[in-house]
Amino acid sequence: MGFGTPRFLAVMESLASTPNSNRKCYTRKLCLNGPPDWAGPGGRGLLAFPGWCMRPEDAVSEDKQKVSWAGAVGIQVGAEEAGMRLDQLLARRFEESSRAWLQKLIREGRVEVEGQPPPAPSTRLREGEVVRVAYYESSELPPERVGDIPPLQPLYEDEDILVIDKEAGLVCHPGAGERRVTVSDMACAHCGSVLPSPPGEARPGIVHRLDRETSGVMILAKTIPAMRALQRQFHDREVQKEYLAIVFGEPRFFSDWITAPLERDPKRPERIRVAPKDGRAAETYYEVRERFRDFTFLLCRPKTGRTHQIRVHLDSVHHSIVGDRVYRSRKVQGIRLPEEAPVPGRQALHAGRLELAHPVTGERMAWEAPLPEDMRLFLDWLRENRAIPEEKRRGR
Repeated sequence: MGFGTPRFLAVMESLASTPNSNRKCYTRKLCLNGPPDWAGPGGRGLLAFPGWCMRPEDAVSEDKQKVSWAGAVGIQVGAEEAGMRLDQLLARRFEESSRAWLQKLIREGRVEVEGQPPPAPSTRLREGEVVRVAYYESSELPPERVGDIPPLQPLYEDEDILVIDKEAGLVCHPGAGERRVTVSDMACAHCGSVLPSPPGEARPGIVHRLDRETSGVMILAKTIPAMRALQRQFHDREVQKEYLAIVFGEPRFFSDWITAPLERDPKRPERIRVAPKDGRAAETYYEVRERFRDFTFLLCRPKTGRTHQIRVHLDSVHHSIVGDRVYRSRKVQGIRLPEEAPVPGRQALHAGRLELAHPVTGERMAWEAPLPEDMRLFLDWLRENRAIPEEKRRGR
């Protein structure tokens, strides 16, 4: 049974209407996006079915918790995968997820093989079998969060994606006990509909994150196929990101790479640190845009996308970001500014540019967000009060 052949599609279709001992009859409804969209690069064999739904009255099985099949992903077992364990197949196809998390999906009844719940994660698969995974969920704005949601001003929007210029101070998605308005809240209110979210995670639309005090370009997914395709691009490092930062000190070179593995600080879990050994690989390129006395305006291009990567890397070479309350090298603590200096009240880090392939059309697209006012005012002040000779100011 070839992937994408009528038989494969017929099997997927039949899963929506064939009852079994553990669930009632499901119905397949086409979502607003129309027919199924293929997902996954290079013919890896992932098919996203955004319209797979089940009626609310049929949602609860006898021995499994309620499962939403909105966003089910269909996988056909290839010849080289025959005999492979189910959890191994899922780990191969969903590289961004841990084996433990995927096994949890199986135990919760969020995975089916040929329309039947598998006995165990160790179930061996046969060539041509179709595996259905309820990997994504559809999330909407909870009733308690509906209220005075400020309007969203998109940089770009179509049926699949939403690109915004995030303001500093905005959290991307709700956390435990989070009551403030988040980017997810604003996106849900703006779209007026449900947005996709990974299972068990209340972060509708969020594909990647910016720190609360970081401003700039963010992309959100409006459909499940778009979310899957965008996550794959970020995972495979096919996305080009540019950040602008005002840092303490004056780098020796006009441009350089910072290559230092990162890990979570075991003593302070909210912090990231350069790993003494066995950390996660991380690389950041930077180049000087403008020099001042005791300060520098930098362009940064992270090759990897680790948590707090740019902040930690710059701090590790003693060029901490101005306004960063968490990462500040001791070597810059002696640099003082007068009270009238308009220092940003947050870390002076801005996601200025984002470039990637459109998740549906494949067209290469790029968006830019202008430097926010707080950073512009501080740069103007530095030009007037901390200027150095022109031949030393420019990094180009």
